[in-house]
Amino acid sequence: MELRTLSVSWRVAMVACAMVLASCGKESPATLIGSAKESIVKRDYKAAAIHLKNALNANPDSPEARYLLGKVLLENGELANAEVELRRARELKHSSDEVTPALLRTYLLLRQFDKVVEEGQRAPVLGRQPKAETLTFLAAAYLAKGDRAAAEKAIAEALVADPESASARTAQARLKILDKDLSGALSLVEQVVAKWPLETDALKLQGDLLATTGKRDLALASYRKALAVRPDYLAARNAIFVVLFEQAKYDPKAKEFASVIEELDAMRKIAPGSFVTVMADAQVAYAKRDFKSARDHVQKMLRIAPDALFALQLAGAVDYNLGVFAQAESNLNKALKIDSKSVFSRYWLTMVHLARGQPAKAMESLAPAIAEGTGDASLLFLAGQVYLQSGEFKKAEEFLKKAEAGVATLCFR
Repeated sequence: MELRTLSVSWRVAMVACAMVLASCGKESPATLIGSAKESIVKRDYKAAAIHLKNALNANPDSPEARYLLGKVLLENGELANAEVELRRARELKHSSDEVTPALLRTYLLLRQFDKVVEEGQRAPVLGRQPKAETLTFLAAAYLAKGDRAAAEKAIAEALVADPESASARTAQARLKILDKDLSGALSLVEQVVAKWPLETDALKLQGDLLATTGKRDLALASYRKALAVRPDYLAARNAIFVVLFEQAKYDPKAKEFASVIEELDAMRKIAPGSFVTVMADAQVAYAKRDFKSARDHVQKMLRIAPDALFALQLAGAVDYNLGVFAQAESNLNKALKIDSKSVFSRYWLTMVHLARGQPAKAMESLAPAIAEGTGDASLLFLAGQVYLQSGEFKKAEEFLKKAEAGVATLCFR
């Protein structure tokens, strides 16, 4: 009897000891959140996400952990998951000053402009800087929806809230771009960069303006300044990718193409699942004529942002090259509903109709681009092909001659 009691007592003691040891090795949610913050400062978002998920396993209703995980996912380009976490943080009453700007930025990147407007308009009272940031995101959504007056009003209110808001002043430069005043926009953004040399969005916009005016080397310098401040700044890294891709003329055999791949590898390290990284993967696969791989990447893009114009356009081009004409037509028609003036969409939709032996539909698709005086040789040649299929040989000859004399500036590789 005593032996049995001793045996039971020993087992109980062993279990208790094991439980104590387990609890000693288990960090508290507060400790895990602290570790996550340290990782965020180091921009090690993968480690931060692990710490935060462990914290939430222990305490699912931690508003701070939800908010921080949302921010980490946002930085990683995991926009849909970021939205979920940020909305949950708001439900748990985390600080509106932190949650509201982050959530609006997420909606903006998801191109959910109606949500930005709806939630931005009814945002709670915020501090000076968060209010200015929120109004700037609201202005960007208004611009995307074509409401210039509302955008101007929001930017003006942002500058009242915080006269030292670099983001609001950068938004003013974007208004100049809409007015096609590129020199005025560049002058404004240069003022922002001079006053706030660490303002990465302004440096990125400066680079964009320089690239638009053909000053690619200066543009690359601006993008790299932004990366020197923020090495994980995906938008700047993607901008470098785009400039180098153009310099290589989208040709995998070009000597510059190695630099394109280097930038893509860097993007993959920063945020492999983000929309822009997947888009870059799709573009490289397309340039290599690896259409099956390109289609896989395009499908990922559409899962992230179903209404993204470029994703729909590229999906149409890829499906055409794979001979999936019905799907190509569907995607390109969706693209034209978003932007009816897109030459790229009209070009590929015309190609689809030609491949399906539908010259009347092909001409219907191409006519608006020709009517607007787009004299690109690629379009003129395509018009010649349409007339050939229609049996209108004189018209076909006329357009093919124009195509021979013209220059093809559009990239339809």
